[in-house]
Amino acid sequence: MNPEDRLSSMFHRRLDNARPSAGLEERIVDRIAAVDRPRGRPHVALAAVLGLGVVLVLVPLVVGGLAWLSESNSPSPSGSATPSVSPSASPTPAPSAWPSSSVWVTADGLAHYSGYGLAFDYPASWQSHELDQGTPMFKEIASFGSGEVEVVVSLLSVAAGPHQSGAAIDPDDPAGIQNGQAYTTIGGLPAIQEPTQRSGIRLGYGYPSLRWTLSVPGKVADRFAVYVTIGLPAAPSIEDQVEALVASIRYEPPVSAPDASDGPGIAAGALNQLRAESDAYSCFPNESGTSSTSVVTRLPALPDLRKALPVACSAQIEPWVTGIWKMTLTESWTAAEDRASGTYVTVVWIDADGAVWLPPPLEEVPSDVPYWP
Repeated sequence: MNPEDRLSSMFHRRLDNARPSAGLEERIVDRIAAVDRPRGRPHVALAAVLGLGVVLVLVPLVVGGLAWLSESNSPSPSGSATPSVSPSASPTPAPSAWPSSSVWVTADGLAHYSGYGLAFDYPASWQSHELDQGTPMFKEIASFGSGEVEVVVSLLSVAAGPHQSGAAIDPDDPAGIQNGQAYTTIGGLPAIQEPTQRSGIRLGYGYPSLRWTLSVPGKVADRFAVYVTIGLPAAPSIEDQVEALVASIRYEPPVSAPDASDGPGIAAGALNQLRAESDAYSCFPNESGTSSTSVVTRLPALPDLRKALPVACSAQIEPWVTGIWKMTLTESWTAAEDRASGTYVTVVWIDADGAVWLPPPLEEVPSDVPYWP
């Protein structure tokens, strides 16, 4: 074997040794499920093992151009105990209303990060850095690390506006995940587990990585993410550390669903906005839970039909666990000589502040939709 092939073989053996063992993602999901997050802050024990790698970043849309800062945060002078947080019945605050981030050592000897509505624990021996860099859309807000341990917290913010489409993380929507993704729950809210990859942003290219995409309270399209990169060489205890870090994630203050009694007013306002966007929403009644009949030539998120279609239309709104609203619009039609009976369902998401998100355009027209093409 020539020197180049020998070096390449050694390098790939090291990568194979560092790859997460089979079932790591599943074990983390099981550990998360065992923690009762909505009732308050759980106690999570972290193994204080140094020289092991964990990186926490948002969905890597624009991470390549962001700089690494190296100034360390000082522990909070308020004391060593984690301050208590009481659940609030008030609406979930939007990201712009969240307090600035902070890091301090808890009474159980762990470091506690809290900022932008997200919190988690990690070994107190790690260094911490408060960041506020990037763009209004993508921002790195904090980083942590020691040796090969690196953690970056980021936030993706998407502004709602006319003709803007988007959807929340919804485990009931099979089309919301693809390419090996899976739904899970982190901090009591819906999240997405990404497939294991070979990449490394801080530690270097080719390192095994895990990632979870998290909901942002009060917002339909905003996202946090947990991006875990395992450094080389990896010790078995790194998996305990990774599992504990991910399982400790929670939202501060705790998130509550909106008051259901506000639903009818939210639905009426949203439908008015939708009708101003497109005549595809003209048949739906303003009052949630009622139905009306109409004749349409277009269905939401689809091209025009070639012929008018008589339909029965209804709207139903429900509070969502992340502090937003989910409105389900249903159109149904009876059978005729040139069509079979059928139903078409559209889901519209609404931010805590009332901003309406259009459903993303469908790549394919459902087979049971008549008069197409």
